[in-house]
Amino acid sequence: MERPCPLCGRENRPRARSCHYCGQKLPPLAEPAPRQGHGFGSFAAFVGIFLLLVALLYTGFVTPGFFRFEAEEVPEPEPTPQRLAAAQTQPPAPEPEPEPTPTPTPRTALFRNPFVDVIETDESFQPIAWAIDEGIASASGPLFRPQDGCTRAQALTFLYRAMGSPHPGRGRSPYADVKSGTWFYSPVLWALEQGVISESEDAHFYPTELITRAQAITILYRVALNAGLAEEPQDTEDSPFWDISSYDYFYDAAIWAYRSGVSFGIDDGCFGAWSAVNKAQMLTFLYRVFGEEASYQNRDTAPDFEKLGIICDIEVGVPVSVSSVDYNRYGYVIPGTMTVERYEVFQSDDRHAPKAGCEWRSVTFTLDFRGVNANSFGVASLKYCRTDYYHIRLFDETCVFGEQGEFTAAILWNGERTELNGRFVRETPERYFYRYTYDIQVPTGYDGFVAGFMVDAVYDPEGSHLYEYYNPGDFWLFRLN
Repeated sequence: MERPCPLCGRENRPRARSCHYCGQKLPPLAEPAPRQGHGFGSFAAFVGIFLLLVALLYTGFVTPGFFRFEAEEVPEPEPTPQRLAAAQTQPPAPEPEPEPTPTPTPRTALFRNPFVDVIETDESFQPIAWAIDEGIASASGPLFRPQDGCTRAQALTFLYRAMGSPHPGRGRSPYADVKSGTWFYSPVLWALEQGVISESEDAHFYPTELITRAQAITILYRVALNAGLAEEPQDTEDSPFWDISSYDYFYDAAIWAYRSGVSFGIDDGCFGAWSAVNKAQMLTFLYRVFGEEASYQNRDTAPDFEKLGIICDIEVGVPVSVSSVDYNRYGYVIPGTMTVERYEVFQSDDRHAPKAGCEWRSVTFTLDFRGVNANSFGVASLKYCRTDYYHIRLFDETCVFGEQGEFTAAILWNGERTELNGRFVRETPERYFYRYTYDIQVPTGYDGFVAGFMVDAVYDPEGSHLYEYYNPGDFWLFRLN
């Protein structure tokens, strides 16, 4: 828009301050009038911008951090002598103490020990209790026989159960002595499938042979490697055993077993690769690899005395029928009776010293074989039988007799070891008639002690007094309850 000059009337450029022709000063431009309208255009523009931003956020071209405004960094003031002195006089702020790591509490389990030959003080008690509790091992009857040799079939079965008894994918056995239907069939196929064992040239597994320490540690090592519980030893590691070399197939397994605490060998740096492993040792190896940090406590269980032929409820003065065999063992039955003449329970008296938590039990009983058969053929000699039902081996190993019939022995009751004191006296007032007086100091409430006699014809030469092996008629056993 041209601007007219008020003096000469000629048009000038819009931004000219004076007339280009006459030099007259031009008046200032007037303010533009405000725009009239309903404002729809501004609102539409706002909505458009908002939708554009939403679309950009949705597609990821713009992130929420795009709208974050950071505060301007304020530079730290320069240190002055006064500030340095104040900083030196102030003690440093204490560092926060780290939160203590909770110590895992080992699980405590009560173990109903059904075995008379497994003692709580044995080193193998925890592994055996763990194996029984987890279903890895089992046994029928009152004997576990931990010192018996462990066969190859048993070792693989223990290992197979410790791994959860997985179903083997292999359907056919390559061994002539491992047939379908045998109790170790699945464990052997599983071990072969996992590379724990390998096929033999003669197509035999030899399941009944005792497993050696080298074989036991090797199969454990291979399973632990497969499960990620072991690492292969370094080539630079020296052997702690003098009787093995790096050329032995079990060398790495022996080094791993020593480093991981599974086995430290026999003694004096000897690994004993060809020594046989018993059941207790095999379960101990397994427990150290797969066992939980659980502490098992023995829980004494009441035995089935009636099933074992042990007389439980003897009435004083009432004869009980018993029998023996003839001295020459011709098969003649020698009938007789056993009678309890006296039975007392007391704390102490002039001849029996008191003991905290214990009581004395005194019994006098007779064995009477006087009769025609005894006079004609004689009676087999009688071996005195005394045993702690719960822990036969511990009692027999610690029992010591004196010259006057006194004895001491050890038992375990409620998880604690207790020393027993007792005295045994035998009298023979007549031929084939015997009287016995038996005093014993036991823990109050103890019900596991059994006393009596067994016939020499069936006497166990090892002296283990395991009466469960024999006909109860060959024994006269009763509880001092």
